[in-house]
Amino acid sequence: MAVSVAAMVAACGGGGGGGGDSAQPGVQLSGVAATGLALANSSVDVKCASGTGTATTNASGAYTVAVVNGALPCLVKVTGTADGAEVTLHSLAEAGTASGSTTTATANVTPLTEMILAQLAGTVPTSFFESFGSGTTVTAAQLQAATTTVLAALKDATGIDLAADPFKSDLVPATATTAGNAYDDALEALKAKVPLQSLPLVVTQIASTAVTSGTTTAPLTLADVMAGVNAGGSATCPTALSGKYRVIEYTGLVQEVQIDFGRNVVIDGADEIPFTPSAQPCEFSIGSGPTATRIGFGPSGVGALQDDGTIAYLVPVQAHPLSAFTGEWNYVESGIREDDNPVHFLGKFTFAATGAGVECGYRNEDTGALSATCEQDNVLPSISATSDGGAALAYGDTPGVMYGYRAPNGNFFAFGSTNASGTGTTGSMRTHFIMHKPSPWVAPAVGAVSKYWDFAMLPTSAGLAPSSAADSSTVNSVSGNTVQRTRASDSRVDTLSLNDPLPGVRTRIGPSTLAVQHQIQLGGLGVTVTFNGEGEPHLYAASLGRP
Repeated sequence: MAVSVAAMVAACGGGGGGGGDSAQPGVQLSGVAATGLALANSSVDVKCASGTGTATTNASGAYTVAVVNGALPCLVKVTGTADGAEVTLHSLAEAGTASGSTTTATANVTPLTEMILAQLAGTVPTSFFESFGSGTTVTAAQLQAATTTVLAALKDATGIDLAADPFKSDLVPATATTAGNAYDDALEALKAKVPLQSLPLVVTQIASTAVTSGTTTAPLTLADVMAGVNAGGSATCPTALSGKYRVIEYTGLVQEVQIDFGRNVVIDGADEIPFTPSAQPCEFSIGSGPTATRIGFGPSGVGALQDDGTIAYLVPVQAHPLSAFTGEWNYVESGIREDDNPVHFLGKFTFAATGAGVECGYRNEDTGALSATCEQDNVLPSISATSDGGAALAYGDTPGVMYGYRAPNGNFFAFGSTNASGTGTTGSMRTHFIMHKPSPWVAPAVGAVSKYWDFAMLPTSAGLAPSSAADSSTVNSVSGNTVQRTRASDSRVDTLSLNDPLPGVRTRIGPSTLAVQHQIQLGGLGVTVTFNGEGEPHLYAASLGRP
């Protein structure tokens, strides 16, 4: 079980007797940063319960930081490059040896310590580091429990056995000319299962299993995550992990499947459905020809698919407590409404810790157009925890459900449905929605190229039809919040207005021959949602960033 970050970051209690002020003893922290090779010439940042410090690793990945007037525990962040990829890893020193006014402590920094900290904190280590500081407490027992849990699960699933303390044991990483020790060998074995580009996604899933969610049936366990590690990720896509996924369709149907990228099969109950990687990295297909199912995975581990009937999101299964869904959130909703016509909606939910909420819509009541003003609804929504790590939504005559996904950068999203069973008919809502924090658009540089897949529901004479395509766009000019870009597939030039009519929304304002479109940036997810403006033919697209 994870230790609450809020409990860790608690006010320090006093100790000692009266008299004059005395400085806390300093901390000298040292260790080695490695991934199977030394993380050489990498930046080291240290935050302690009292004090901070910085350093740079040497050619062997070793570092030493002196924190003046510092006090343990200390959290370490190392940022560098390994195997051609940018790497950020964390570690922890909870105790040390005092000698005079100085306490010496050791904290190796490796993918194993990153995984263990996710188990300890129940959140991604990046978020743990950001909140770490004055008054933070971590006990040796807490760290030992997390260490034992992760190492045992890893050994059971993969056979990788460190048989040592990953934080304090001797670590001799391999260099270009020398071999490493047994600890380094274990890191090499782990990297064969979890490439460094995939590690943040695995760590995110570990953190999810550690959260005290109040669920009666955990939808994802640490054993599940490690089984996915052993199965292996995609050879062509480091952000596609083996494991459990929720499939959330355009009209709200929610299903759970298992994807095994080691064997290239989707497991749906007793059925195993083979799929084929394409020449394009992170793209896969089931079947061939016009009825083939096309799948793509974006940079945050979330995917999308298109078959001959619909489009859907593929979201790694996680569990989250009700508190994760509280606060103020924008949401974008699309699907089929009660009268069988398609619908788009952009609004805002605000939920208190009790689950009670309010809702408003960014919609001009007279014209139906998207508006910067959020008009409050008299019907009040509420949420409650579900047994599978999600949240039930009670909102008028339309009950719904939401499932959270915390991306590797720590940003939280909720994918929801008003038709999770898929049995909705005329007279009921059949929609999906995504709850998110607004992420304002930043003007790109001239010449910037964005590559993406569009998974879309397009208007046709026979109704909505699914479509998918890989494309890219190049920025031609930028003037204030106005951007002009050219799409590669057809040389179409679009003029876009950023953060219009509200932050996080990009509106296509030209050419005049095309429909007005609004695009919602889901920051940290690698997904942009597009829908046509009021009065235009209905269109919905999920754009995923592609390699």
